[in-house]
Amino acid sequence: MSERADASDAEQEASRWIARLESADVTLEDHKRFRQWLAATPGNKAAYEAVSGTWDRLDALRHLVPASSPPKPSRRILLLGSAGVVAAGVAGALIIPRFIPDRGVIYETGVGERTTIALEDGSTSELNAAARIRVAYSPNERLVYLDDGEAFFDVQPNPERPFVVQTPYGSVRVRGTSFVVRIGPSGARATVIHGVVEGFIVGAAPSSSVTAEANQEIAFDAQGLVGKSVPSPVVERRLAWRQGMLAFDGETLREATVEIERQTGARFVFADASLEDLRIGGYVSATDQQAFLDLLEANLGIHAARDSSGALVLTRPTR
Repeated sequence: MSERADASDAEQEASRWIARLESADVTLEDHKRFRQWLAATPGNKAAYEAVSGTWDRLDALRHLVPASSPPKPSRRILLLGSAGVVAAGVAGALIIPRFIPDRGVIYETGVGERTTIALEDGSTSELNAAARIRVAYSPNERLVYLDDGEAFFDVQPNPERPFVVQTPYGSVRVRGTSFVVRIGPSGARATVIHGVVEGFIVGAAPSSSVTAEANQEIAFDAQGLVGKSVPSPVVERRLAWRQGMLAFDGETLREATVEIERQTGARFVFADASLEDLRIGGYVSATDQQAFLDLLEANLGIHAARDSSGALVLTRPTR
């Protein structure tokens, strides 16, 4: 068979995939099988890019006239960055990546959602609720920006191409390990499951970096970074969200309410700012708002009442 015939066959198959992926009943299994087909041969990817470009131009022409419904996102987002969604989370929604020039491929979850992303190098990232990452791989570095929320990373080893997770407070660099990074109201932390993680502040002296291994974590805040050991049970609690639970282990009340807001959409207001620094411990279902309120009442004597805007106002009655 000639090369042109091979290309024609691949382009026909690419057209069928595009039609399937844009159909109303597309499934997660369809996306998995599409990625398998795409990776099977270089010709499949080339055919997909050629056919996708034609379809995008037709889309552009169609959108010149009024439409009864908004246009679907371009199918090219399935290729950009060579990353794809592996599994949808609590809400059952398929998280669709977005590409923004000069910022990379963006993945984000909504309130109460979790999802797992397959990255081009074989690494994976599992996003907790209301999280956002930007993936900007280069030939020399695998760079991921965690803009908000929490994410678990399982990184494929590559000594020549470090994997870096950058947060607003600091960054971690690994060559192959698993760890979880969480952004809180005033800092971030990276907890190591196995392997070794190096924490650093972009622009700071190399000597200020901190190294952590399994059962250790690195905390970042406005003052810098510090490493510490954490017992195995605490590490397990750090990962409870992956099973739909929240384990509070001495977090401030402000940190705890941020987690509940991400999981349930609730809004909290502190009647007294001093309440924000109270420490809380407990184990509740991530989406059980009432269980969290009961925990506040039982452990801290804090009462919650809704105001006219629907926010939960937290107070500690004077006894």
